[in-house]
Amino acid sequence: MKYYNHGQGHKYYPKKKINKSQEIKSNYTKTQKIVNKKSQVIGLLATGFIAFTLISLPCFAWDGVERCLNINYVDHVGPGNSRIILNNNPDAVNPTYEELTAFLKKGHSDQLGLNPYSFVCANTLHDNAEKAGYRCAWVDVHFTGGEERACNAFNTVDKGTVFVDCMNGNREGNWDSLVDVNVGKQYIPRDVFHGSVRYDSMGTVENSDLYW
Repeated sequence: MKYYNHGQGHKYYPKKKINKSQEIKSNYTKTQKIVNKKSQVIGLLATGFIAFTLISLPCFAWDGVERCLNINYVDHVGPGNSRIILNNNPDAVNPTYEELTAFLKKGHSDQLGLNPYSFVCANTLHDNAEKAGYRCAWVDVHFTGGEERACNAFNTVDKGTVFVDCMNGNREGNWDSLVDVNVGKQYIPRDVFHGSVRYDSMGTVENSDLYW
């Protein structure tokens, strides 16, 4: 036995014995509490990560598809609720103005057909230009009255950005025209190949969105 001196004579107290199984159980309980807390933290982190992934996945997945297939999805519905999808050429370059007019003169008019929808014509012109090796944008033009029209843009190396409206409508032949899409300007097509052709204003430009 062990003796303890408290100043009032010698007294002794028996040393408390701890059962080995109780000690093991106590340590196990403490360990379990620590493990449970860590599990809760890990669970919360995992839940947050899964939620973030589910929210972000559609954006990352579609962006990856676009890059892989060299396409650009335009958030616009064409005739018959069809989506506008641009086929891009990763090797396409910016043309000179002379190269652009040469392409417009012979490069695509036979493929546009008699389609009255500017969104479809601009889509076709875009794909044909990219296929020919020239970078081209599909442009969604908004007028102040609420109407919309699509045209194309070429970033020429010598004359800057040039906007082209195919203007073929229901007519045969090539009726490509230049347009000004600056905010506040009148959208008046100026024919490239037929000097005698004149067009009225289609509206006042409110804004425009370019999709390359």
